[in-house]
Amino acid sequence: MCCWCARVYWTVLHNLLLRMLDSLMELRLRSMVMCGCCAGYQRQAGEGEGDVAAVERVSSTDDDQRQQDYVIVDDDATYTEIEERHVETEQYYFTVDRATAERMLQGREDGSCLVRPFKAADQCIRYIVSIWASDQYYHLFVRQLDRRQRYAIGQRKSGERYFGSPSEIVEFYSEHPLLCTNKSVSQCIRLSPISYA
Repeated sequence: MCCWCARVYWTVLHNLLLRMLDSLMELRLRSMVMCGCCAGYQRQAGEGEGDVAAVERVSSTDDDQRQQDYVIVDDDATYTEIEERHVETEQYYFTVDRATAERMLQGREDGSCLVRPFKAADQCIRYIVSIWASDQYYHLFVRQLDRRQRYAIGQRKSGERYFGSPSEIVEFYSEHPLLCTNKSVSQCIRLSPISYA
């Protein structure tokens, strides 16, 4: 994490904590002074109190002592909008089943692959990477780890690598070997995504 990011995170956390503490103190003050149903109630002097024409405020807050929020401004900073990539828009994404994926990959170069949707209803598994190498097929799950858009490939393992999207998985393993295992053989493969059927 860069210094600028740390500074922004610290500022945001600091402001949130101050707001939370202010809210808690205000709630505590209200509960000590009166019940919650009377908060903000104004009463006027009535018959039994003489001719006093004062309006008394039952609850009071001290707004002068409240801290102001602040924002870090950097005139030199340039911001780039981060575009979220969807694997469905990639050339190597095909809406096919397992058998069709195998027919599409058969006879191609080693490492040929495509990404397809996972047909069964599962909260974690969204896609499957189908791979062809050395006359073998490999079908690896792409798991979504949490709602923060982190993905991993294959079965869960200690020290596994996380990615921001399924597209990043394919890009990474196009440059680095991926250990693939099926019932009969294990081998390291560099992915080569196909772009046509």
